[in-house]
Amino acid sequence: MKKGRNILFVLMLCTAVVYSNHFDNSFHFDDSHTIVNNLSIRELAIPKFFRDGSTFSSLPANQSYRPVVTTLNAIDYSLGGNNNTFWFHLSIFASFLLAGVLLFIFLLHLLNKIPGGRFNTEIALFINGWFWLHPANAETINYIIARSDSFSTCMVLLALVMYCCWPFAKRFFLYLIPFIIGFLAKETAIMFLPLLFFYELFFGEKDVNAAVKRLIVPMLVSAGLLFLYKQMLPGSWQAGGDYTKTGYWMTQPFAVFHYVCNFFLPVNLVADTDWKIITSMSDTRFLTGTACLFLLMIVGLIFSFKPQLRLAGFGIIWFLLTLLPTSVIPLAELTNDHRTFFPYIGLFIAVASILQWIVSKKVRAFENKQIILFLQVAALVFFGWLALATWQRNKVWHSEYSLWKEVTIKAPGNGRG
Repeated sequence: MKKGRNILFVLMLCTAVVYSNHFDNSFHFDDSHTIVNNLSIRELAIPKFFRDGSTFSSLPANQSYRPVVTTLNAIDYSLGGNNNTFWFHLSIFASFLLAGVLLFIFLLHLLNKIPGGRFNTEIALFINGWFWLHPANAETINYIIARSDSFSTCMVLLALVMYCCWPFAKRFFLYLIPFIIGFLAKETAIMFLPLLFFYELFFGEKDVNAAVKRLIVPMLVSAGLLFLYKQMLPGSWQAGGDYTKTGYWMTQPFAVFHYVCNFFLPVNLVADTDWKIITSMSDTRFLTGTACLFLLMIVGLIFSFKPQLRLAGFGIIWFLLTLLPTSVIPLAELTNDHRTFFPYIGLFIAVASILQWIVSKKVRAFENKQIILFLQVAALVFFGWLALATWQRNKVWHSEYSLWKEVTIKAPGNGRG
């Protein structure tokens, strides 16, 4: 385990080096009305942030109730001022590193739940390095106001670690504290409840009624948070989408396909797309996305009933569940690559489970020194490619010029570009 901690520390240092060129990247998109032109954050009036959702943004239509994000923005603003992005990026990056450590702990816990698993620490370390260096995550980390995604995900992971690994925190419901904080950073953290239900169903009670009884308190807290959110959400807030609900929903399966492709081969990342809404069921994009969605659901269901691959089923369910909020509520953009930070955790879990299953089937081969050396070299090459891609994504987000120049190339139909 000591060796594992040392490797984790090395991965953390490598991540810091890869992201060293992003700390002076500028504000973009919604940063303008939530930070640059938001007079509310120029004072650390923290109690007011929790009482008044209008402090989140200077634009009435964008005034959501996310007081934790407003508080973090106000703190970073007090340290650096209006034009200094360093403190914003530093605090976001710190929570990103923490999320990686929590993912390692949680993933190792899950892998150890599967009987007969071998090389669990090594698999968890590989997945952790992939998470930290994945170029798609750079979309979230570079976009300052998207700290709502990264920080809320970090809090959900902390809540899960406390629930699964710390009996004291579970017994006295202390794990609900980071869950509440995460929800107040972004309401998508509410998916912590169904994730906890499936965790109990797969690895705990293994009975629906028993799992529901176990989660009565989290259910009550979740209901209270949703009620609070509804009461505190300013009446001026709008989701932003001017699409029909049917058209938006028909487009989301292809968004899922896009996200899956970018997870395994992140070459189609762009800050602002030129997607057009899907209006026909005969559209190849709709057919492709629907096929991908059904395949994920079927594979996840099949894996859920196989003891050795149940964890992969859990990961696929995680991915689909956490995409639901942005897939159901019509938003201003049909797709955004920074939305995947939370859902991708599920795919990382699924890949870890499949790797564990492969290793358990070919355990003798993986004990061969030459094969181990080959895999280590392959992992280093893979991490090197990820690091280079992430370094380049950081450069794209450096300024308005570099960002929009790429948009005109990758999304030539984008009007803003």
